[in-house]
Amino acid sequence: MREIREDEEVHYWQALRPDYHPIMGMYLISGRRKSDWVELKKKDVNLAAGVVRVPARKRKEEGDLYVNLTPRELEIIWQEIKKSPPHCEYVFTFEVQHTRWRNG
Repeated sequence: MREIREDEEVHYWQALRPDYHPIMGMYLISGRRKSDWVELKKKDVNLAAGVVRVPARKRKEEGDLYVNLTPRELEIIWQEIKKSPPHCEYVFTFEVQHTRWRNG
């Protein structure tokens, strides 16, 4: 195991599509599981208290955990909620644009 060098980090962010920056930032800042952020719903965010609700994943734990957010995590989540379509229940979203191929 090793830490990423500064030049590697710069290259990483430059190579990464900009629309992935917020969620990848959350992974790097928090160290939490991917599913905690990919599956985060707006209803599980309390911006005023600065916490999110995530499922407990240990066998002996049932229910949910409440995770305190850092100021940077809170900022990322707030920005993503503002960008998220109103009808969407998730914080982190991505709308795929594609062309449908038609035969004939």
